[in-house]
Amino acid sequence: MKYAINWTRDFRHLHEVDEVILNYYSGSENVVAFVTDNFTNHKSQRIIINLLELEEAEINKVVTYINKLRKDGFNIAVIITDTDFNINIMKDNNIPFFFNKHAYNYDTAAALAEAGVSDIYVVEELGFCLKDIQYIREKYGVQIRVFPNIAQSADNKYINGIERFWIRPEDTEIYEPYIDVFEILPGQKDTSRLSVVYEIYRDRQWLGNLNDIILDFKSPIVNNRGMNPRFAENRLNCGKKCLIGKCNLCTQIGDLANMFTEVGLEVIKKKYKPERTKEEVDTALEKLKERTDELRINEDADNS
Repeated sequence: MKYAINWTRDFRHLHEVDEVILNYYSGSENVVAFVTDNFTNHKSQRIIINLLELEEAEINKVVTYINKLRKDGFNIAVIITDTDFNINIMKDNNIPFFFNKHAYNYDTAAALAEAGVSDIYVVEELGFCLKDIQYIREKYGVQIRVFPNIAQSADNKYINGIERFWIRPEDTEIYEPYIDVFEILPGQKDTSRLSVVYEIYRDRQWLGNLNDIILDFKSPIVNNRGMNPRFAENRLNCGKKCLIGKCNLCTQIGDLANMFTEVGLEVIKKKYKPERTKEEVDTALEKLKERTDELRINEDADNS
């Protein structure tokens, strides 16, 4: 599991996260010095340089800087606008790139993969089809990225927050086989909360209201203490059937969570023993057979 953040000065875990996104503005050569000064001893971290603000005329100059950083052993990728010029120059220089364009259905995911990107942002309704898009992930070798702490929907007004795509801190382990990077968003008004939200997702536990950590969770308050531990399993590849009247589970789970909280109950996930492997089952059966044979021999001896 990998975590990414957009760098802010007050972020407390710069060298703990797997990816750091840096914004490169026109004439801003200091990003190169920043990378050199801060990541020379942390070259395993992936540095993603956001070039969305640059005109094509400046891209050639920046590519020179990036090539130097990569030659020095830094793990660099870039975010670019999807123009032919930008795509071709990155391909010519073998620089991994992706777009700030999000995949909200199968068409957009496939189109982005065909463009040669290294990463694809999966959002909105496609977040309920994560098992199905593994074909694209494996065929093109792309990384799947999500924003776990923002409630996403094509409609930002009428769709209930709990029915949108987002991921609880406790559920990241369930999503891990299908997602490569969890990118934590800071919120537009208060970047200081980024460290706290990252810590919550890193530790996979939040005992408060989901509305407090999930951006745009436009829904009645839902207390996470009362949430059903199998909430994510039911959403992982549900195809958002609630939109066609075939499911109402998310809303029911949210209502039940608040009911539990009101009466002072907390839902705790039971730790089940992992399923046995075939070899373990075969060994257990063999021991059972041996014990059965022993009992039969002893019984025969007693009868004789």
